[in-house]
Amino acid sequence: MKIQQIEISFPAPVELPDGFDQTLSCLIGMVCKQYEKENPTRVMWAAGHGSKPIWNEPNEPDFDSSVYVIDVSEREDTAGSNKYNPYREKLKAEARKQREERKKNQKCFGCGYKKSECKCSEQPLQKR
Repeated sequence: MKIQQIEISFPAPVELPDGFDQTLSCLIGMVCKQYEKENPTRVMWAAGHGSKPIWNEPNEPDFDSSVYVIDVSEREDTAGSNKYNPYREKLKAEARKQREERKKNQKCFGCGYKKSECKCSEQPLQKR
């Protein structure tokens, strides 16, 4: 049976015991790993957790601290993160190449030249 949401409602306010959120995150991680095994060109992960946001556009959200939420995200595996991806090594090599290219093109925050051509000693470096 495939599901998209898990809901747990307590009949009264409760305190979560120490370590509960870590244990719950591990269980969610198990589900994500199973999804990746079944969908080798995709990745899934627990992207955020905490109080439930209540959006009142266009304002910043308010948070309902009586509701604990874990958001899970999913996308194409573009960097070879999924160990079941048959294109993993190629994707990892491409991602490494892109990181190296970005690093080469870093600009100095002080003078604006490439890091390798820096005319000053200003730090930190800023990416263009």
